[in-house]
Amino acid sequence: MWRKAVSSIPRRPFSSSSTTEIPTLYSFLQPSVFALKQIKQPEDSSISQTKTLTEDQKTTLETTLEKSILTQNTDEAWKSFKVLTTSSTFPNKPLTNSLITHLSSLKDTHNLKRAFASVVFVIEKNPKLLSFETVTALLSSMNFANTAAPAFALIKCMFKNRYFIPFGLWGDILVDISRKNGSFVAFLRVFEECCRIAIDEKLNYMKPGLAACNAALECCCYELKSVSDAEKVVETMSVLGVRPDGSSFGFLSYLYALKGLEEKIDELESLMVEFGFSNKKVFYSSLIGGYVKSGKIYLVSATVLHSLRESDGKDLDFSDETYCEVVKGYLQNGVIKSLASLIIEAQKLESSMVEVDKSIGYGIISACINLGLSDKAHSILDEMNAQGGSMGLGVYVPILKAYCKEHRTAEATQLVMNISSSGLQLDAGMYDALIEASMTSQDFQSAFTLFRDMRDARLPDLKGSYLTVMTGLMENQRPELMAAFVDEVVEDPRIEVKTHDWNSIIHAFCKAGRMEDARRTFRRMTFLRFEPNDQTYLSLINGYVTAEKYFSVLMLWNEVKRKISGDGEKGVKFDHNLVDAFLYALVKGGFFDAVMQVVEKSQEMKIFVDKWRYKQAFMEKHKKLKNSGSFSLDQVSPFTLTSANIFVLLGCSTTSPVFDPSEDLCDTGSGSCVCSGLCSCKGVTGIGLRQNAPSSTCCVYDSLMVVGSGYFLDLPKLQCSSYTSIYEFGDEGDPMKWKFGISLRSTIHTTHQHVRMVKPVEGQNADWVTVEFSSPNPSVDDWIGVFSPSNFSASSCPAPADNPWVAPPLLCSAPIKYQYANYSTPKYKETGKGSLELQLINQRSDFSLALFSGGLFNPKVVAVSNKVSFSNPNAPVYPRLSQGKVWNEMTVTWTSGYGISEAVPFVEWGPKGGLRMRSPAGTLTFDRNSMCGEPARTVGWRDPGFIHTSFLKELWPNTLYTYKLGYILSNGTYIWSQEYNFRASPYPGQNSLQRVVIFGDMGKDEADGSNEYNDFQHGALNTTKQLIRDLNNIDIIFLIGDICYANGYLSQWDQFTAQVEPIASTVPFMIASGNHERDWPGTGSFYGNKDSGGECGVLAETMFYVPTENRAKFWYSTDYGMFRFCVADTEHDWREGTEQFQFIEHCLASVDRQKQPWLIFLAHRVLGYSSATFYADTGSFGEPMGRESLQKLWQKYKVDIAIYGHAHHYERTCPIYQNICTNKEKQHYKGTLNGTIHVVAGGGGAGLAEFTTLNTKWSFFKDYDYGFVKLTAFDHSNLLFEYKKSRDGKVYDTFTISRDYRDILACTVDSCPSMTLAS
Repeated sequence: MWRKAVSSIPRRPFSSSSTTEIPTLYSFLQPSVFALKQIKQPEDSSISQTKTLTEDQKTTLETTLEKSILTQNTDEAWKSFKVLTTSSTFPNKPLTNSLITHLSSLKDTHNLKRAFASVVFVIEKNPKLLSFETVTALLSSMNFANTAAPAFALIKCMFKNRYFIPFGLWGDILVDISRKNGSFVAFLRVFEECCRIAIDEKLNYMKPGLAACNAALECCCYELKSVSDAEKVVETMSVLGVRPDGSSFGFLSYLYALKGLEEKIDELESLMVEFGFSNKKVFYSSLIGGYVKSGKIYLVSATVLHSLRESDGKDLDFSDETYCEVVKGYLQNGVIKSLASLIIEAQKLESSMVEVDKSIGYGIISACINLGLSDKAHSILDEMNAQGGSMGLGVYVPILKAYCKEHRTAEATQLVMNISSSGLQLDAGMYDALIEASMTSQDFQSAFTLFRDMRDARLPDLKGSYLTVMTGLMENQRPELMAAFVDEVVEDPRIEVKTHDWNSIIHAFCKAGRMEDARRTFRRMTFLRFEPNDQTYLSLINGYVTAEKYFSVLMLWNEVKRKISGDGEKGVKFDHNLVDAFLYALVKGGFFDAVMQVVEKSQEMKIFVDKWRYKQAFMEKHKKLKNSGSFSLDQVSPFTLTSANIFVLLGCSTTSPVFDPSEDLCDTGSGSCVCSGLCSCKGVTGIGLRQNAPSSTCCVYDSLMVVGSGYFLDLPKLQCSSYTSIYEFGDEGDPMKWKFGISLRSTIHTTHQHVRMVKPVEGQNADWVTVEFSSPNPSVDDWIGVFSPSNFSASSCPAPADNPWVAPPLLCSAPIKYQYANYSTPKYKETGKGSLELQLINQRSDFSLALFSGGLFNPKVVAVSNKVSFSNPNAPVYPRLSQGKVWNEMTVTWTSGYGISEAVPFVEWGPKGGLRMRSPAGTLTFDRNSMCGEPARTVGWRDPGFIHTSFLKELWPNTLYTYKLGYILSNGTYIWSQEYNFRASPYPGQNSLQRVVIFGDMGKDEADGSNEYNDFQHGALNTTKQLIRDLNNIDIIFLIGDICYANGYLSQWDQFTAQVEPIASTVPFMIASGNHERDWPGTGSFYGNKDSGGECGVLAETMFYVPTENRAKFWYSTDYGMFRFCVADTEHDWREGTEQFQFIEHCLASVDRQKQPWLIFLAHRVLGYSSATFYADTGSFGEPMGRESLQKLWQKYKVDIAIYGHAHHYERTCPIYQNICTNKEKQHYKGTLNGTIHVVAGGGGAGLAEFTTLNTKWSFFKDYDYGFVKLTAFDHSNLLFEYKKSRDGKVYDTFTISRDYRDILACTVDSCPSMTLAS
């Protein structure tokens, strides 16, 4: 065979020659579209029908032809070509090839005929005009159109006219055409002729390749079934020097098996060994096919068993097609017994290491299922039992999978019982699939039976199936089954039933209104020593409220009160949600003593209670509170109007300052003059007052009416003797739906108080002022508010009930910050006098301060200070550096009061001590309508000024630059900031010392000790101070979400940028998006909460620059020397199939790890692992769906460290993958990590979060304190990780990674393709 040295091919035709002929040219062309004879032109043709054309005529035709091709006028081009060729004239070579290529590209039958006829004509008349590429393009189009006949006719024409194109250009196309048409017979003739030409005429470029040889061999073996023809092809391959492959041997083995040539089969197998083919899968598969075709079933069994012996019992991984052939062969011969015997014998030979789905039994039974012969599959099982053979899992699993697919769960469950009784054990994955199918089919009994069998089988991992059952029961609203199921498994340590499981049952019962069952489950839960938490009580409260069982809520409160009474127990997290639920329910039930207990407990635990949220519930409970009657007033105290109230004043004198007989003050009345008599005003009749009151009666409805002094309503001056107040309107102005009540608030008389700033504001960006104040009626809850602009509204704007971020003080103009009057003057209450030192920053407007009484919940203005401002409120302030989209670009972003119509912004910069240049800046801003909700759109709104960004490009790596911000005003004047400096980033892959700081959840805090809205980031200043102190040893900083916690109070973004200015103006300050920047319902955020306070990402996206492709999609990558950072946006969907998932994979996959070995993944929410209590309570120990979606990417691309925020503390895990530590080392890692180290660094400044008491074995280090992470890359092989505390800057946790590039390349679990030898 291939070993024979054949010098020439015998001149003997293939056996197909006499029966099969290549289609002729004209069989394809009928009816002809291009005759090889002169075509008669119409009589009116402008061109004469002579056989020769003048040069002018030829030029005209060629020009027409060229233009027609360019304009896609195919018919006109074809007409010109026919006229030229009819006259024995051809266009030039480029034009001829362009026409044929154009016709081929259209790929419709009509134009393919034209192209074919043109090529044949040119080959016969003037082949030099034709390029090889043109013919190849035509053949490719024929392949696309699946037209075999003209393709072979074209090749025949080429051979006939000795127009030889290299076989490599068209051979594979012809093979593909033949395969599509299901026959290689025509190709065999072409193959024979090519071989003859290549050998006889010594034209090596005409030699067919391996694919063509295999196609010819396949034709001989499968179509012609001719041994002589097949061996002729083999001889030809030897002469051509074409080395066979596995397919070559496979074709021959099929033919020899079909013909019963056993000696040749043995010879062929020996020859494979000589050629070095160790994998004989194709050989044996083809051999089996041949035996099946010839009906020699006994040889099929012998071959399968022989192949197993040859492979030492390892799986052969036959294809599904092979197994289907085997099954059909046995069944057609009616020998099911033999098929059962084959499986039994194969099981004896198969190695114990063979996977179930790679076993012979699995393949045969699966083939039965795939062929729709499940009854035959059962017959095989029965026959195996009858023969007394042992049955492995391989014969059961396909049937079980079929049952799952068909949801025949009862039968599947019975089969599982049989499997268990035979001593076999299914794996957890099979149980999971069966249980999931049972739950989907709502066959809960089967699911329970399967789970019991799973437990009895002692499988270690039951959690997946347990969750499947619980989730299914929850979705199908079957809480009684959930309770029974949990009660059955509660003591199984492999499941670890937790409080949240009981909570799910209680919640389901409450949702269904089955409160007695919910209460019974609650008692069972506590009896088994599961500690109820806040979610438990919230579900019960909501259920009782729905059922209007308020007394039960009172009983719950008595229980909760004992658990949080200071005895040290932490079973119940007494937070805003629980407080709100109790207060609403108890107010609705009228249990006011309990209401006050809740309020007192909240104040004791420093939980803010928004009393306005319960006003409606209170008023609904007490509808009799309607009329105020008469009362006497303190003639000294005025009354303060609020924006929530409408006041009807009665008995006012006609000399009252608000009396105006020409103005209709009652907007729901008849239109007549109210103060001349109330007439039919609904605001009067609705509260029981008589119409047509005396002319001295007035209706005052505008709460911001300037009467007396400021926004005070001076009742003595109004000479009014009584009043009533309307709290809020109902529907359509119907007074019967209005809410009424009495309200009287006293303030300090304006002639006995003052507030004065005694130190002017001098600095450009920040300065301290001294505030002196006094009050004749001082109180411990008096406070000073800082307002900018100075003209503010002191009216009350109540918070909406569904938005926790609208916080006190509830003024219509939110103060920038505030401080209690006795903060630095302890004796203020006794003396009525005090002073404060406050820091002001430049915020583009003037300032005023006001003294308030009544605390934060009932504020009344006592006095307002003088106004102050910075020398230039519009000055450029608070520059923030960021890396650009390329490594040698730095961006500078800053804030000012100059719009684009007032000044041109720019940055003047250059190398320190070198030439300076100027780069222009772009300008952005936004308005109130860009905000998505309260408070950002209402009380928290403040004009943001203008945000400018300039791009400093083509920087030299590691070079120190200086810069300053500038403007050219419209009058030509220049405005300058102070001078700053920064060091340019290193080149990607540059080997130098590189230091990176990373943390999340920073926020801001006031250096003067004053308070802000959302005032819980008291670690922020310490973090800021430590970073400033160590700034010379920091190259770049990442703040990974929850930046400043403004939560809709926009002035705090200025406070934050001022706080970090010394840092952000010196090193790149990169940010990521967090829930407190982005989340708002209905705005595309992944989470539907209101954590952004209505900002919905606008502030973060505008105030800071990051190198994103779209600022609204806040994910990006950035390179810093030897580091690649992939920064995710957890507030948008990151799951597989999303745009962000594709970005993450591209970011991880595109880095060159030889140059940038340190691959870091950053995100706000914990997509990896966390022991935070709020994550542990969900059972996910991280963001639900986080690891499930991303851990394969981290593992595949070998991410070194993933760092998150959101949980306000520090935690570090082992290198981990799929919940398993892949490296037990804790401090000095060498070589391959085999997993990713996950770090939570959310201790930037916001209030700390507790850890769960559960033992998370993958957690190496936890710290309940403020701090940040620092990474130091010394070179491409050594990285230092440090965790430093903000309070002292000392290192409290550290580890190192030392490795070479080969360690990164090394394969770990799921990091290399499964087919490589390395894995």
